[in-house]
Amino acid sequence: MKQFFTWFLPIFTYIYMIAAVLAIFNIVGFADSPQDPYCYGLAVLHFLLSCCYLPVFLLGIIFVRSAASLIWTLIPFFLFFAAGNGISLMYNFTSWANMISR
Repeated sequence: MKQFFTWFLPIFTYIYMIAAVLAIFNIVGFADSPQDPYCYGLAVLHFLLSCCYLPVFLLGIIFVRSAASLIWTLIPFFLFFAAGNGISLMYNFTSWANMISR
């Protein structure tokens, strides 16, 4: 189990980072409109990966028993979590407010 989490967490972190970058690019301007299913798909993917990441990290600490070897995976998680979800919330809030005001 220790070997599994030692290899799995970095891979999962990179997948999460790629999803977060895609979500940020999508929100910044690569989606046509807020109603675009691609936009919602990336937002849902980013949210699901965010929800899955912390329990997986905690399981990794339990099985690897060394937070020092896994702590570097938390740094990109929090950076991309904050950036992706923060930009996503601002974008969706302003686009929904614009749709409501019309």
